[in-house]
Amino acid sequence: MGKRNSIYEKMKEKNPSMYTLGCPCHIAHNAAKKGYSEMRKIIGLDIEDLMVDLFYWFKRSQIRKKELQEFCEFCDTEYKKVLKHVPVHWLSLELAIIRTLKLYEGLKSYFASSEDSSAQFKRLRVAFADPLTELHLLFLQAMLPLFTEFNLTLQKDEPCIYFLHDHLCKFLSKLLRRFVTPGMVSGTKPYEYNTAHEFQLENKELYIGFSTKQALIKLQKDTYLPNHSLSDHKTQIFYNGARAFLNASAMYLQQKLPFNDRVLQNSQFVDISRGQATFGQVEYFCARFSETLQLSASAMDCLFDQCQDFQSYVKDKYLYQSVDVVTFWSNLMDVTDCNGHKRFDKLCKVAFLVLVLPHSNSGEEQVFSIIKENKTMRSAMQNNMLSSLLSCKINSLDDTKWFQYVPSKEIKKRAKSVTKVYNNLHASKKN
Repeated sequence: MGKRNSIYEKMKEKNPSMYTLGCPCHIAHNAAKKGYSEMRKIIGLDIEDLMVDLFYWFKRSQIRKKELQEFCEFCDTEYKKVLKHVPVHWLSLELAIIRTLKLYEGLKSYFASSEDSSAQFKRLRVAFADPLTELHLLFLQAMLPLFTEFNLTLQKDEPCIYFLHDHLCKFLSKLLRRFVTPGMVSGTKPYEYNTAHEFQLENKELYIGFSTKQALIKLQKDTYLPNHSLSDHKTQIFYNGARAFLNASAMYLQQKLPFNDRVLQNSQFVDISRGQATFGQVEYFCARFSETLQLSASAMDCLFDQCQDFQSYVKDKYLYQSVDVVTFWSNLMDVTDCNGHKRFDKLCKVAFLVLVLPHSNSGEEQVFSIIKENKTMRSAMQNNMLSSLLSCKINSLDDTKWFQYVPSKEIKKRAKSVTKVYNNLHASKKN
């Protein structure tokens, strides 16, 4: 998708009206990683490395797992295995952090009571002895769901292009409200908000998550365990790190997310919950994809009338309250006037074009992952076999429980016949 000598540029030379959005999922992933990178510089703790060290420390030894289980029982904590964080799948960090926090008391007691001379153990011991570590983990546990929920929404198979612009704005607004003054976070264009330091909240007003706030207050008031309490200096380090995460993530999103994409802005007419379709929005797609729609001047005049008629029709019928957007526009295509002519055929034609536009690359990424998994595990696999396996796996990405599938006698007969042909073919090649 680059701008220099990329596949996109070469394809656009052949088809100037081609539309590509890129992948907001990747942008959200990179924004979280950018925020964490800035946070890490301030707090002096690499939480990614901590999660990786923790996983491999217990993975290599059943004895260590048993000892941790005993410490968890002593601390009245339910034992569960430590989860692995994969750095290339950055948002897996959230699951690893959640599991670590559930085991935190047991882990802290384990590393405080155990002895080992390895550098890995020493790093873990220092980290779990520092009261700031738990605060940093709690903060990330509170912030990362914003990014994962955004990603999960865009991984839907259903069309999302028509609400994507609103979704992008709401996502950024949620993040900004955690550290920017309320007066700056108002209106409908969060990508234009100023996040300069003078417009940010004071430390005590930052929203760092409820559990994080409670833990911070407890540590600040802990007079019985002075070694585990927080000094003003450490408290400031925590707040600086939290602010750096929020600010860097928000700035990255403001710069990278396609807020000004006119396709996203104008596709909102398809959103039936709005109950309106301005002709300007519809007209944009007629011009943007003129080679695909091919509407004549008379058809455009008819389209204008259909847009106006659509306003009153939706307002009167309230059809959108009980059906999804695809079903609504499919049913609308069948609506006829008193003469038996289709009442909204041209408007529906434009709407159908909008609904097939891609809203992310998550589907393609899933296919690439399947290819990588199968090809890596079987390096000698021929391309025709890989293609067949890929077809089977792609066609079974739904919720079907294939282990419950019982093939018919005809299917078994055909499979046996094909197997015989395959074996004979390969036997002749060996000879």
